[in-house]
Amino acid sequence: MVVRVICERLPTNSNVVPPNKTIQDDIDFIKGIVSKEVAAGTHLTVIGHSWGGMLASAALANFAVSPGSKEGGVTDMIFITAFIPSENDSLASLSGRKLPPALVAESDGTLVPTDPIHLFYHDLPEEEAQWAKSTMAAHGTDVQYAPIDCEKVAWRVIPLAYIICEEDQGLLSFLQEGMIAKV
Repeated sequence: MVVRVICERLPTNSNVVPPNKTIQDDIDFIKGIVSKEVAAGTHLTVIGHSWGGMLASAALANFAVSPGSKEGGVTDMIFITAFIPSENDSLASLSGRKLPPALVAESDGTLVPTDPIHLFYHDLPEEEAQWAKSTMAAHGTDVQYAPIDCEKVAWRVIPLAYIICEEDQGLLSFLQEGMIAKV
């Protein structure tokens, strides 16, 4: 078995300030990558983390295939501490129509975590946490409120496994469990 990993930077994580990309740009970007792999006959397992759950859910339904298929496509998905939207949900709608207080909307249109080390890297040694913080990309506020536009979310037609990260501070485990319960 050959395993390849494709991990590209999303258009909304481009560090452009003010942000100039939409959630649809991210969705189309994912569809483009998957389309190339499907055309080559590749069977894909798509892994989504955090925001990636929004994008995978919106982008992948039309690429669903069974594992035994002779055609390329997405056979399954694994979400790791990821958002699980339904049709027309936004990230903010999954949080009661507002963003959590740990995320602050700046006047330049970016979204900034109040304490990124606590939220994302609290379980790393300090030096690694500081390095990880230094690699963070600017992310826009508006995309958090934009609903995904799809007829059917992918988890309705593609098997989904979910890994709960119990100590995650950005997406608390009870919120992860609540989203899993609706699937």
